[in-house]
Amino acid sequence: TRVALSVQPQPQPIRNMSVSRTMEDSCELDLVYITERIIAVSFPSTANEENFRSNLREVAQMLKSKHGGSYLLFNLSERRPDITKLHNKVLEFGWPDLHTPALEKICSVCKAMDTWLSADPHNVVVLHNKGNRGRIGVVIAAYMHYSNISARSEGSGRFAMKRFYEDKIVPIGQPSQRRLDLCTHRGWDRCLGGSVPPVWSGVSSGQW
Repeated sequence: TRVALSVQPQPQPIRNMSVSRTMEDSCELDLVYITERIIAVSFPSTANEENFRSNLREVAQMLKSKHGGSYLLFNLSERRPDITKLHNKVLEFGWPDLHTPALEKICSVCKAMDTWLSADPHNVVVLHNKGNRGRIGVVIAAYMHYSNISARSEGSGRFAMKRFYEDKIVPIGQPSQRRLDLCTHRGWDRCLGGSVPPVWSGVSSGQW
């Protein structure tokens, strides 16, 4: 079964390009424009593998038609060869589902996002997750803190990120992840004192 990509009206700036849609095997694909330049792509952990790969190809085609080669995919789940085969710009930042990542990893994600978004006004970030959406929530909450202290960050999208976090993440987030969200700002001095990881670290060749 294939999920037809469609557009549903949503209060701006959050837009569902591929709306959550229950399939025969209960696989849901959720693709949301959190801001104009930050996109979340989420699949449940129960997603059937065949449908997951099929839906992933459809997402790849949609992103390519809309953004060309100007998007960088951040994989927040386990490393998967089918993702890197579909796109030639993938950064691996995964950690176990329903767990809290190391602060250093979240700092690296935020720095890489900021570097990519600042490099070109057409660049966009895609956050990919298979499992609980709490991983995306952790990254969005951290990037909101980061954008508060980085003049180059997408400050204009903070309201949209906050709304996405409150509407989509808070109801399903894990307590340990919420604690990290609250304390992340206390570690930014140490985080920002480190070096920015190369944007292309972990990128595999391929076509999307």
